[in-house]
Amino acid sequence: MLRLVVFVGVVAFSWASVRQAATSDEQAQVIVVTYFDFDADMNSSYLEIVRSTVEDLEETYNVLYNPKQIDVKAANIDGSFAAVYTVRGVDCNKVSTASLPL
Repeated sequence: MLRLVVFVGVVAFSWASVRQAATSDEQAQVIVVTYFDFDADMNSSYLEIVRSTVEDLEETYNVLYNPKQIDVKAANIDGSFAAVYTVRGVDCNKVSTASLPL
């Protein structure tokens, strides 16, 4: 199930990481909401699970992005753990919102 949710984030990364003709000052956020209950003590473990899953999906779908342009932090979204990715230097019009039924 987590793979399906994270896939949305990987697809958004692929759109966000299209090379720009000029460096953009814009940034976009990709939020991956999981089914884990938010627990501040588990944030680092949950972030590692999400990062690992995203890396696996990147390899599977050959999605490339510059990790120096991406910051990730934990968030509490309606009581669920979420990973908030901030992608710098992107055209926000190329990032779209998507969700998958689980």
